[in-house]
Amino acid sequence: NVPNSKVNDELRVRITEAFPSDGPVQAVHFPSGPGGVPDTPPKLRLVVLHHDDLTVRVSEAADGPDVVRRAAEFAAALSEATAARLR
Repeated sequence: NVPNSKVNDELRVRITEAFPSDGPVQAVHFPSGPGGVPDTPPKLRLVVLHHDDLTVRVSEAADGPDVVRRAAEFAAALSEATAARLR
């Protein structure tokens, strides 16, 4: 048997290696919330959520795209609020 902590450590390493910061893209790995994602320009950011932050039941698996849509809507609202503050 392999302890869950060892599996989590290995996943963290592999995900971080699979999604590195590269060129104009800054990877933000496993932020604890929206505050963990910088909102300063000019970098394009790839946010990689931690697999423990989302639990999906088989009956809810079809809702996956909805989670992504809500995250995108939240990001757009945050961006609009930030732009309004800077005006």
